[in-house]
Amino acid sequence: MRTWQKEALVVLLVLIGSLFFKPITLPDVVCVIAVWVTFLHAQVADRMQEKQAKMSTPDVECFRWSNRYFLIKESLWILFFLLLKSYPALIGSVVFFIYPYWRKIYRS
Repeated sequence: MRTWQKEALVVLLVLIGSLFFKPITLPDVVCVIAVWVTFLHAQVADRMQEKQAKMSTPDVECFRWSNRYFLIKESLWILFFLLLKSYPALIGSVVFFIYPYWRKIYRS
């Protein structure tokens, strides 16, 4: 199993676990699926950013903004989901927020 597959599996299991903080509802199940697919997208975006950073002349000049926007976005979502008490979404956002840092540790 490749690293990205292991990451995706761990995140899916964490998200499924978050369903058990309160009675399971259809919106929470949809939220888990949406958050997980968003995580899959973030994995791809992170790897593309890594490749751009290694290039002497990056194809996408604004690639450095990707992580900045990502972290700002996740901070706002965390606040929003705290206010809503949407635990699957909140846990997903926390996972997303720490993901870029985990990737840096993993790569080193």
